[in-house]
Parts: sequence; structure tokens; C-alpha cells
Amino acid sequence: MKELAQDIKKVEDNKEQLKTLGVNIDETEMTNLYKMLVEQEIASLETLTLTEEQQTQLTDIKALADEGKYAEAFEKILTNQ
Repeated sequence: MKELAQDIKKVEDNKEQLKTLGVNIDETEMTNLYKMLVEQEIASLETLTLTEEQQTQLTDIKALADEGKYAEAFEKILTNQ
């Protein structure tokens, strides 16, 4: 997961560099990428035995995903590992 997070960070950095050159990356594509990652991670976490704190964090992550805030949900996943 850490490697994946690094890859996404590189994509985000490259996206910003391209923007400075006048090239826009489709936000829908980025959202879809985050959505896929968050859904996979939620499914994985749901198979584990979680502490009460971890269960609360998972609930928060699911709420962000339900609101369509996939980048925020992904960031929360990364910061809670």
C-alpha cells in the first residue's frame, strides 16, 4: 500500500507540473482512481478484526467515500496505517 501511495503522489506531482505547462488531466480519471483504491482498501479492512478505534476510523473512511470524497478517504487510510 505504501508503494501505491508513492505512485499516486508521483501522479499528483506530474499532474501539477503538466498544469503549469497548460495540460489538464481529467479530474474524473483521478477520482475514479481514488474510488477504486478506497473501495479495495475498505473491502480489505472489513475482513480484518479491528479495534474499536480502527472500526471508528473505518466508519469515517466509509462516510467520506459515501460523500464522494475519495481523495480524502484515501489520505485517511494512509494516515491511519
